[in-house]
Amino acid sequence: MLLKELAYILAVEKYGSISEAAKHLYISQPALSKYIHTLEETLDTKLLENVGRNVILTDAGQYYTQAARDMLAIYDNMSKNILRSDNMIHGSLRIGGTFSRSPMLLPEVLAKFHQEYPNVELLLSEENSYHLESGLANGIIDLVAAKGPINPLYKFASFPLFTEEFLLGLPNTHPAAVKAVYTDGAPYPWLDLRELSQECFLLLKEGHHTRFLANQLFSQNDFSPTRTIVTANTDTAMCMAAAGLGAVFVPGFFALKSQYQQSGLRYFSVGAQPLQRGFSYYVPAKCASHQI
Repeated sequence: MLLKELAYILAVEKYGSISEAAKHLYISQPALSKYIHTLEETLDTKLLENVGRNVILTDAGQYYTQAARDMLAIYDNMSKNILRSDNMIHGSLRIGGTFSRSPMLLPEVLAKFHQEYPNVELLLSEENSYHLESGLANGIIDLVAAKGPINPLYKFASFPLFTEEFLLGLPNTHPAAVKAVYTDGAPYPWLDLRELSQECFLLLKEGHHTRFLANQLFSQNDFSPTRTIVTANTDTAMCMAAAGLGAVFVPGFFALKSQYQQSGLRYFSVGAQPLQRGFSYYVPAKCASHQI
């Protein structure tokens, strides 16, 4: 049994749905369903049962998931102890990240890694997504942290980090903010794009993934901005929005970081179907057997 497969049933337990678990695992729903069916046949017992559109664990399923957590913890501890037993671990690790995300994602992680493995040289490549994918495929980079989906032509294994919502940022004092709808349990209030029909939108250049999502959101909601200002940098767009020059689309992770919480912007869900995108780290498929 592969350790990664233990995480499959734990994901189903976490999300209460095979389709939702498959989405966060970045595998197809049929593949996950087949794995669970095969596992149940092997064990000769049911691990899940359907309750409406969701699934819950049977008694056997609860025992299995607890055992899976124990096994993963044992493997993790074993791996760490083996690695720590050799003070001569050395070499280099080539990590790739995008210009906008690297400052937010990598410093704390790399500091901890360096403390654990001081003899490993860290080499950081900051590029756009296209060059990162190419570098990983050609063996120039060992690991890439990037948003999905990634080019399916490349044979990469992915390991989800988080999912974020595509948000709209407005200045704190913007009059449209009073039109926002607050829903219990929702992290952000929802705002109808039609309330911004006369607003200027601060957009990234064509070719940026954020611009692609903005265009997708406009299309899905039959909305066309009357005025736009185009820039190549998310930070620039956010500063311009905070100065009152217009509305800006922001990846959700930006809104969570402390430096952007003090940016003078308020964040809103928008669109009939708020857009979500996943963020994962990718390694060559041949390295996947070494991951959990």
